[in-house]
Amino acid sequence: MYYSKRTRSLTDRMRNSARPKQEQGYSKEKDLMSKQWEKFPGNPVIPAGQWGTIFDPFVLECRPPAPRFRMYLSWRPQNAIAMTESDDGIHWSDLRIVLGAFPRPDLREFHINRACVVPLPNGGFRMYYSGQGPDRTAPKHAAIFTAESRDGILWNRIPEAVFSPDGAWQNCGVMCPHVLRDPASGLFQMWYSGMNNPGIHYEPDAIGYAESRDGLVWETPSPDPVFRAEQIPGGRLIKVTAAQVMKHREFYYMFYIGFESHSRATICLCRSRTGVDGWEQYPGNPIVSPDKGCWDHDACYKPAVCPANGGFLLWYNGRKESSEQIGLAVLRTAELW
Repeated sequence: MYYSKRTRSLTDRMRNSARPKQEQGYSKEKDLMSKQWEKFPGNPVIPAGQWGTIFDPFVLECRPPAPRFRMYLSWRPQNAIAMTESDDGIHWSDLRIVLGAFPRPDLREFHINRACVVPLPNGGFRMYYSGQGPDRTAPKHAAIFTAESRDGILWNRIPEAVFSPDGAWQNCGVMCPHVLRDPASGLFQMWYSGMNNPGIHYEPDAIGYAESRDGLVWETPSPDPVFRAEQIPGGRLIKVTAAQVMKHREFYYMFYIGFESHSRATICLCRSRTGVDGWEQYPGNPIVSPDKGCWDHDACYKPAVCPANGGFLLWYNGRKESSEQIGLAVLRTAELW
């Protein structure tokens, strides 16, 4: 596995700043404190600057000789999905467009965003992404599309949507795909977001689940979402969306956006043994929150998580007013829970 000196120095600095656990007086509260995600002090790691609004990162760890991390993100001024690379997760190359909007007759790729890239067993890659029409309040305005690539840079679109809205809770659209491929069974698993709130708000409402043998033809085991805000005790959130799911040991861990209001969002964590039901909320939620007066003052969106050097790196897009930029948070332990 490829590691850079700069990545090691980042995680080591975070780890060395921790106070060791004491045998005497150890408590669950102290354990939660040891599992805090710490924002990188040099955030944002990809500022808007010359790029304008950038959002919804997805990060793939690559093998050498390529740079260690490859990020796909949404680039609003260009209405495109762009790519950038980094050896350390902090310093990133200039943005490069890899997929642009497509003038379909049904207009459902008028806007494209929220990409997820899956390595295939043949050595290529498949990208899943959201395609949306110009009227985000129209029924069935958003669907999930896919493209294929040999190198993860040059992409060929599949002509039609691979997953479209078909149920009451997702009648307005489906988007924000996150796909895993089980190496043992070959099964593709997708967690996606659905919405049925035309004219109310453009963000999805809840998270659904689908399966596929080939990654192109999908079936939903249940007509209902597998995770929604109403499942969370206390009524703190009004909607949940944009999941990234990671299989880690015996659990599926879901990182997701939790909306406290239509304008304020945090990043939260839950886990399930099946990846479909029995979701347990992390007691220290939210794991990443807006900081008053900072670049992410209003909202923290769309987590992208990778294990790194005995811990985890989490990239996200933060928003202050209309500006969105990419930041980084670090967990300095191998234990997510």
